[in-house]
Amino acid sequence: MQKKILVIEDSLLTRNQLVKYLKANTEYQIEEAKEGNEGIAKVLEFKPDCILLDLLIPGITGFDIIKYMKTNELSIPVIVISADTQDTSRNKCMEMGVNNFIRKPFKLNFVLDAVNMILL
Repeated sequence: MQKKILVIEDSLLTRNQLVKYLKANTEYQIEEAKEGNEGIAKVLEFKPDCILLDLLIPGITGFDIIKYMKTNELSIPVIVISADTQDTSRNKCMEMGVNNFIRKPFKLNFVLDAVNMILL
């Protein structure tokens, strides 16, 4: 069965980069959301095997999405990709159970390696 990735990212450029790269270099099924509320809806509808999540998104924040998933016992691996370079944000994410924290700007192959470590 084909693995599924959900990219929740408000920046059109970044979202397009990630989606295009993942589609070109993997067999994964990719879905995307541009803000938090849409992200939650896609988590429930698409049922991804992995989520690439920006923290600073409109509506429900990335932190809120992580809390929602934890509260509702949705054990989907999350890789945070964020421009928030504060160690406190990274540490908070790790304490909340995210699988990886990648700082922007990022290398696409590094993101793919992180995804593959979870899904393969």
